[in-house]
Amino acid sequence: MMDLSLTVGDLTLVYQEENPGDRSTVFFMHGNSNSSRLWHKQYKDHRFSGYRLIAFDLPAHGKSDAVPDPGNDYSLPFLARIMAEAVSSLDNGKPYILAGLSLGTNIVAEMLAYDLTPAGIILAGPDVVGGTYTLEKAVKPGTEAGVLFEDTAPEEAVGRYAAMASLSGDVSDRQLLIDDYYRVKPPFRSELLKTAIDGRFSDEIALLQDSGLPVLVIFGKDEQLLNTNYLDEAPFALWEGCIVKIPGASHFVNLDQPEAFNQLVGSYLQARLSV
Repeated sequence: MMDLSLTVGDLTLVYQEENPGDRSTVFFMHGNSNSSRLWHKQYKDHRFSGYRLIAFDLPAHGKSDAVPDPGNDYSLPFLARIMAEAVSSLDNGKPYILAGLSLGTNIVAEMLAYDLTPAGIILAGPDVVGGTYTLEKAVKPGTEAGVLFEDTAPEEAVGRYAAMASLSGDVSDRQLLIDDYYRVKPPFRSELLKTAIDGRFSDEIALLQDSGLPVLVIFGKDEQLLNTNYLDEAPFALWEGCIVKIPGASHFVNLDQPEAFNQLVGSYLQARLSV
């Protein structure tokens, strides 16, 4: 796949596109310290051949620009505004789905504050927050997730994080996570932490509820970073009335169990998009 790019404000965002053309689109948002490469097991799956797939490198990730100094703002509302503008520039006036994993789920939810009208929402390994649904309730204690808020961390700690976050039998998947971690441009992680401590995020639960959309929520049943039951009573609408927990997968459920993940997402796309 070729690198494509667009400019939003002062930022150049790089993205990957599969199945280009005038058709419905799935926009993929990766997590903290990942890149568009996170979705490599989705790009070529036959279930998605009828859809245009676009996977972004978020600001300061992969090949996308960092926010220029001074005042590099990495709050969730800022990131969501940038990505909402990117989606609006690329949607071709056709129906589209917003799909996120991990931090990408926070960004997808926050994007709903910017007049977007997706046909559906997919949240994989979500840690969306709002009201009583706090990050403290979402994240399991004693994990290596702290490396996601440090601009530099020892490779041993990053390796332990990757081993907890992915149960994939393909060692290249774990190496991809480690490599992408070190591609992030500082001070993204430390600035993101500061904005979280300052409470600079929206009520993402309320935004999802107000959208009125049936949300496909997917966890790995063997998730080692998040509590998979923390959204069980959340007030937003769930597709087919349930949260799906895929066995044999941890946080990066799309890498760990791509067959089950892709089948589920393919069914959701058929239900929500006109091909």
